[in-house]
Amino acid sequence: ANADLASLAISAGTLSPTFASGTIAYTASVSNATTSITVTPTRSDANATITVNGTAVTSGSASGSIALSVGSNTITTVVTAQDLSTKTYTVTVTRASSANADLASLAISAGTLSPTFASGTTAYTASVSNATTSITVTPTRSDANATIEVRVNGGSYTAVTSGSASSSLALAIGSNTIEVRVTAQDASTKTYTVTVTRAKANQTITFPVLANKTTTEADYEPGATTTSGLAIRYTSSNTAVATVYQDNTDGNKWKIKI
Repeated sequence: ANADLASLAISAGTLSPTFASGTIAYTASVSNATTSITVTPTRSDANATITVNGTAVTSGSASGSIALSVGSNTITTVVTAQDLSTKTYTVTVTRASSANADLASLAISAGTLSPTFASGTTAYTASVSNATTSITVTPTRSDANATIEVRVNGGSYTAVTSGSASSSLALAIGSNTIEVRVTAQDASTKTYTVTVTRAKANQTITFPVLANKTTTEADYEPGATTTSGLAIRYTSSNTAVATVYQDNTDGNKWKIKI
């Protein structure tokens, strides 16, 4: 009626507690990279038979490969004695979650990343024309269990499907910070940053033809206009001849005083 094991070994991790014939429950931990395991049970009695997860195993030989899911996996070894009595040993193997928060690739819809993308490099720059008012990024994860989010200029993060373009990200004139945050299966994160510089618009400033002015005349508006529609500021290169100021009694209009 001997249904004991003389030994029990696993191909990865370490049994806890140390094996003893009279102890039937064990645990072990393995890394995320360990996707399968084998069990090698050895019977105490030559007439006993052994199964591992329901499949017959030769005493002293490794079982077939047993796939491990992330988290807890229970492996059951049943020893059947000659008199058909049984004894069950269990090993609960915990496979760690993935800590891989790398990107395999990162692309942008306008401009060129500098430096060229590499998984270990997290900071990039790119330049676009003034006409480029928005951009998308296409991040691809290295690990299938990771998730990706994107935001621009400190806004809210938005989820992005790996290998697909993000939603349109608005670009202000000047520097724009795009952050791509990757969250691994174990909840660790890695953030890739792309600083996109959008060029200023070309503009033309036009001054009207001004008549000759004398010191006895009222202060007057210079009247310049710009094709960009941006506000114009004025300075005087020689305040002994003329001064320039904003008239707070007349809507802060720019005036020239001779």
